[in-house]
Amino acid sequence: MLDFVKPRTSFPLLTLVKMLWPFYVLFKYGKLHIDLSDEVDETFERLKRKTVVICPNHSHKLDPDVMFALSRRVRQNFNFLAAREIFGSYKSRKYRWMQKLGCFSIERGAADIQSIKAIHEVLTEDENKLVIFPEGEVSHQNDYLMNLEDGVERMALTACKDLKKEDPNKTLYILPVILKYRFSQNIWPEILQTLSRVEAHLEIQVAPDTSVSARIRNCLLKGLDRLETRHNVTKRANDLEERLSNLRERLIEISKEYLKVELSSNLGQVSQLHVLRNSFAFNQFADGSNLELSPEDRVHYEELRLATHTVAIGEHSFKENLTQENAAELVNLLEEAITGKITLRLPDIAEIGVAKEIDVSEFLKEFETKKSKGVQALKIELSTRMKQRNIEFGKTRV
Repeated sequence: MLDFVKPRTSFPLLTLVKMLWPFYVLFKYGKLHIDLSDEVDETFERLKRKTVVICPNHSHKLDPDVMFALSRRVRQNFNFLAAREIFGSYKSRKYRWMQKLGCFSIERGAADIQSIKAIHEVLTEDENKLVIFPEGEVSHQNDYLMNLEDGVERMALTACKDLKKEDPNKTLYILPVILKYRFSQNIWPEILQTLSRVEAHLEIQVAPDTSVSARIRNCLLKGLDRLETRHNVTKRANDLEERLSNLRERLIEISKEYLKVELSSNLGQVSQLHVLRNSFAFNQFADGSNLELSPEDRVHYEELRLATHTVAIGEHSFKENLTQENAAELVNLLEEAITGKITLRLPDIAEIGVAKEIDVSEFLKEFETKKSKGVQALKIELSTRMKQRNIEFGKTRV
């Protein structure tokens, strides 16, 4: 396992970073406007003196920066749970910065006992706010919520149980948060230009009346055909999701053999991909260096990364009424996979909404009777509230 990263929050530094945040955004993105729904300020004010697990959907790579911006807007400090490989080497500047800004690591797909203990400590101290993305991966789709990964609910229930032992009046909340992205301008011309370059790279001829949705899907299928041929994957199904699943299975098998890693049969595809990517990160950072992956390592790692990026892709991704935001994200995925770079601009408006918070103590009785039943009940409630708010938020967007 990689070394565990414990948060060593520097509050003077955190205050300074929040003050300089607009300049960071200007330098990194050019423009990024944070638009809060009416209920956001009221909800965070109500939960100001409470312990809260904040659970946003994870649709875009901008999500962590947007959640930090939210902490600035509501004038509260958040801790963040982040994948261990994001920190890099313990000698790197990024490692130290993230640590001092209240982040701590988890090695995804593994039994990371140190991380679980650290989460418990954070949640059993008064008034802390901890951000965890329960989907576990970026979906790359603005209006789609993936199945939630296991873990958040059990950790919340265990911490709430210990809080109650200390003081029967104490409790812990889970706050579902919905993030949506949009462009302030019409960028369809840029999307179509980029899509045409991808089609040319894949040698795809396009009929004049072909919809954008069908064009993106055709590019994905052509790229999928190439990968299936390269890795001797038998095309056993016409269903897109099944073909992608079969390709991921093959890439997992190839990487297991290459890395000489044994994986538990109980792990799902996403967890297996996490373990394998962790193995590459361990090889890279184990000695504290920031060495580049070897060319052969890089090929395997990038294919695993691509496989991970497609976990939420399916027929639902290619609606005829595709928004420019969803089209841009899908074209970004294709362009990066085919050409190794992204040329489309990022969305410049991030919209944030919240659902009604969940009082975890309401699920304690069921948890104490049978742990798995209590965990599942809380998971269903969180998923339901996130999906419902996601639908409502989509209907009210401009």
